[in-house]
Amino acid sequence: MTNALINTEKIIIILFLFFQITVNAQTNDFFIRNRESTLSFNNSVDANLLNNTKSDISLKKIEETKRFTLFNQTYNDIDIYSATLKINYRNGKEIFSSDNTISNFEVINNEFPTETSVKNIIEINDGEIISSKKIYFPISSIKITSALKVYVEIETLTYIYVVNSENEILYKQCIDFTKRKTSNILLPATGSVFMPDPITSAKLEYGGDLVHNNGQSNQALENQQVEVALMCKVENGIYYLENNDVKIIDDESPHWDIVTSTNGEFNFNRSEIGFQQVNAFYHISEMAKQIDIYGFTDAVDYTIKVDADACEGADQSYFKPKKSLIVFGAYTGKDGDDIHIPDAEDAEVIIHEYTHAIINTYCNNRFTNERKSMEEGFCDYMAKSYSTDLGDYNWQKIFKWDGNLSWQGRSAVSTESYTSITRFKHAYDHCGLWTSALMDIYFEIGKETTDKLVLHTITGLDGNTTMKKAATIMIAMDIEYFGGVNVGAISSIFNNYSIIDKTLNINTIHSNVSCKIINTLEFTNGKSAYISLNKKLTGSYSLYSIDGTLVKNIKYINKKLIEVNSENIGAGVYVLRFNLNNSVKTFKLIKH
Repeated sequence: MTNALINTEKIIIILFLFFQITVNAQTNDFFIRNRESTLSFNNSVDANLLNNTKSDISLKKIEETKRFTLFNQTYNDIDIYSATLKINYRNGKEIFSSDNTISNFEVINNEFPTETSVKNIIEINDGEIISSKKIYFPISSIKITSALKVYVEIETLTYIYVVNSENEILYKQCIDFTKRKTSNILLPATGSVFMPDPITSAKLEYGGDLVHNNGQSNQALENQQVEVALMCKVENGIYYLENNDVKIIDDESPHWDIVTSTNGEFNFNRSEIGFQQVNAFYHISEMAKQIDIYGFTDAVDYTIKVDADACEGADQSYFKPKKSLIVFGAYTGKDGDDIHIPDAEDAEVIIHEYTHAIINTYCNNRFTNERKSMEEGFCDYMAKSYSTDLGDYNWQKIFKWDGNLSWQGRSAVSTESYTSITRFKHAYDHCGLWTSALMDIYFEIGKETTDKLVLHTITGLDGNTTMKKAATIMIAMDIEYFGGVNVGAISSIFNNYSIIDKTLNINTIHSNVSCKIINTLEFTNGKSAYISLNKKLTGSYSLYSIDGTLVKNIKYINKKLIEVNSENIGAGVYVLRFNLNNSVKTFKLIKH
């Protein structure tokens, strides 16, 4: 066993730093609950240092998209697990960086286990090794140890195991929650679906005829079915539930037939094989269309496969990134199986799982329990946003149809306070806090703006992102994409849940904004001068006569060039007052 003390310069030099927040997750185990990450806005990162090949420590670029570049820190060319740097961009300009690299660390063991040495541990857990890789694993803020990262398949799920040379399992995570969309010849078809579920559309509570009834349909339930337009692949006169966004397949038990059509009609009731397939196909297609309209055409940029009748009849659903697959729990009605409503009958379950796929596009690491919990909150929000747009009956309950019998769903309303949380025990612990805050924002600033801000925030996630950090990313994204018009509402709501500190000075994010006055001669001659900014802002300016009388107060939204018009004002000397960087800029203007 070898000990080596590494004293290294920080890999990244941040220039012009004007807004930095250090966020600590909660309690006990370092890796799962106590990671530290640093969020920095509008930095200038030294490109030479990002490509540093200095002896034993460097950053390795592992992913680059139009929205972000992701680096992993290495030691002796071996990855340090979860030690990442993510830099988000817009049009090539850095918005912020999220830094989880480690400096001044001690290597407490350089002896790596092998697949052979860890095989017994995996087999004890009924697993089969798919692949493995040497890594260094953080066990504290200043210590790393050699380990083997092993991809393991247990039954139908894929896990990551991290095992040290003493055959101790340091970390275990299921990663089920490749690439390019296919290009199919698509033709219009029709299908029958719930919109989004029979409880919402009927505006009635679960009960009476609106019940599971061992998977049987009835007139009350069929009255809640809606005929919808589909776009389907057609081959040799056969219509398939497949398009460029989603493909219905059979992957898991109970292995029911995949329905097709010769006339483009997919009209089934819930008693028939095919209804759940059509329901999942339609709602995922609609969600994919919506995020494309929002501008996130790079999200889930492949044809995702869906098994709508899966999980061996259990009341479970998963996104499986290794297979680019979503599976939904079927209801088989067999003795001994869960009595539950099929998951693919509820659009909120469908959109929830699809959102895992969206998030996986931008960040495929989920290291801490808080990060996992927040992802569940993001998925619940997108499900609620989608369904509430179709009907707001009892919007407070998540999974109004699926959340009966075997479980009762979740709530989109929480009275929790972030500062009262001592730890996140698992992926679903406190996820309602995040959902509730996002739904408050939804009702305050509207669905489309909130959806876009949520998606922009998702692009900035890393494996250790906390709720506090994500809230600050959302504020930065509003400033970047909406000129900060929603910052007040967003920060107030997050403060209500104690997710951000009410003393946080959001205005400092504008500290590198500069302005100048142009076209003053035009103002003199009765036309317009302009306040010219180096980035878009939202705010107001005031124009005063020389004796201090307010002549006009003008608000502007998301603008870099702000008009100051001199029509309809008399000749004289005027003072323009403009708020910038927590100070007031004044300019003298003259009108003849």
